Order: sequence, then structure tokens, then C-alpha cells
Amino acid sequence: MIDALDLHDIVPVGHSTGGGEVTRYVGWHGTARVAKVVLLGAIPPLMLKTDDNPDDLPIEPFDQIRAGVLADWSQFYRDLAYPFFFGANRDGSNASQGARDAFWLISMTIGINGAYDCVRAFSETDLTDDLKKITVPVLVMCMATTIRSFPMPTPGHCRQSC
Repeated sequence: MIDALDLHDIVPVGHSTGGGEVTRYVGWHGTARVAKVVLLGAIPPLMLKTDDNPDDLPIEPFDQIRAGVLADWSQFYRDLAYPFFFGANRDGSNASQGARDAFWLISMTIGINGAYDCVRAFSETDLTDDLKKITVPVLVMCMATTIRSFPMPTPGHCRQSC
């Protein structure tokens, strides 16, 4: 689409897995049309523990997410919204039921195949080489460290990504 519309000096912005999408786009297509990149709480270059990446997360937490999606897709997203996206399990949180319901409603618009497959995309895709191809200024904002329910990398991963 960027080529079809002949867009130039774009600033792609990605949050969470979308940050991986922005990184992959630049890795595949380069920066000729890109002015800057914004990665907001983006996934790290690789979350999965591998021989080359021994300090990261084992596959089991991601398998648990896939199992939750398959077992009861609707309830999985209800349960995920409470502690993960709104920090509602933190002292002093004021996450409203309406905000959590809105997250659930948006989640229900995703096809179950996409919901299942995205777990692999955000956990098993190695974006290390794609990051090296970003040659324009990048704003990186890392995720909060108070998420208690999701197997997110430590803040050190974010610093390593930068």
C-alpha cells in the first residue's frame, strides 16, 4: 500500500506485536520511504529461549496462551484484560469495567485462527536482523515492569533491543 500510494517520509508506529510488524516491514522493505520509526512497548527481537538465545522464555508459557485461546477464546480474553492490559491487579488501579469490556469486545473481532497464530508471531519470530536494518531515528518506549500475569521479558531485554 505504501508503494501503491507512493507515500514518502512515513513514520510507522507499532505497539506490542505491532512493533514487531513495523520492525519486520523495515527489515524487508528498507527505509527509503521511512522518516522515523516508533516502537511502543514492542515485542523484543526474540522472546523464545533457543540455543542462540538461552536467557529468554521457554515455549511453555506461549503454549499455555495457545491452549487458553483454544479452550475458551472468549474467557481467555476476559481474563487477559484484567491484569495485563489495564494493570487492574495493581494497588490503586482504576481500570473500569467498561475499559476491560471494550478490550474484550475488540478481542472478539479477531478470528480464532489469527488469535492462535499471533502467539507464534510475537514469541517465536526473530527480529534481530530486521532491527539491524533500521537506519532512521527510532523512538522506543518500553513496557511497564508491573505486569504480573504475562510472561514478558525483563526490562533488560528492552535495553538490549535499543
